[in-house]
Amino acid sequence: MPDERASTRLLGGQTHVRQTDVDVGDDAAIAALARRQHGVVARWQLLELGVGRKAIECRLRSGRLWRVFPGRGAPYAVGHEALTHTARAMAGTFAAGPGAAAGHWTALSLYCLVDRPRPVIHVTSPHRHRPRRGLLIHRAVLPTEDRDLVDGVPVTALPRTFLDLSASCGERQLRTLIKRAEFKGLVEPEEIAAILARYPRRRGRRTLARIAAGYALTAGPTMSPLEDDLIELCGAYGIPLPETNAPIRTGGRTRVVDCLWREARLAVELDGRTAHERGLAFEDDRERDRALTAAGWRPVRITSAQLRSGARALAADLRRLLGLDER
Repeated sequence: MPDERASTRLLGGQTHVRQTDVDVGDDAAIAALARRQHGVVARWQLLELGVGRKAIECRLRSGRLWRVFPGRGAPYAVGHEALTHTARAMAGTFAAGPGAAAGHWTALSLYCLVDRPRPVIHVTSPHRHRPRRGLLIHRAVLPTEDRDLVDGVPVTALPRTFLDLSASCGERQLRTLIKRAEFKGLVEPEEIAAILARYPRRRGRRTLARIAAGYALTAGPTMSPLEDDLIELCGAYGIPLPETNAPIRTGGRTRVVDCLWREARLAVELDGRTAHERGLAFEDDRERDRALTAAGWRPVRITSAQLRSGARALAADLRRLLGLDER
């Protein structure tokens, strides 16, 4: 639509720009579109609405539109620039062009698998782009099975996201993320196997394949790297996986145990050196062990050093405590 405006001359030679009904109608259409897209719009969408280039520049000058990322064809925030992470992710997909999807760490934040979003927006796109401040675009074509939609934002499907991260993410961290996604019901082991089969030569694939081959879901989420290490040890030495962060009732109280084998009445607590060696934590640990023993459980404490340097001896002790070698 043409940028039709009327001017009124004020004292001192200033000019007040009065919007016409056409301009107001355009703003209403832009606002309605932005409400469906977390407050952001693409430049091509504005052009399709009939908002011309001069009208876009006018709105940028007046603060009705804000560029989200620098560069030609950048997406815009409507009305203000205080955008949520989800809005910035949506804007990133607009900036990267048709077929783009939020990926890598940005996808994980949209799936609520990381505690804090990373400031840089990661997007996977079939198009080549120059680097932009605050936006990292990975070039790749995404088939339909590798795409998903979270809260209206195009994202890489979780199996594809894990495959993309496997080239740069540490194995322990990636295992924790996959386990968290499985526990939330967001991904199945079969889906991980399928993505590995579709990309047999993908960089970083071996890391994901090792995790898929040696990992099984426990009966609860893990909350620390030590718990992940114990789960890995169980898989390596043929020990049944425990419940993790499992509640048990003793002495009128509900206590949460790091790793629990209910049938064997074995309750394992994992102790880092600094967290449990002094003060109230030390006293609480001993009271906890006493209460568990009185209730018929067998409390066992395992340290990080024992997990990482004495794995073979520790596994043998766990097998004996669980009666595995007697069967």
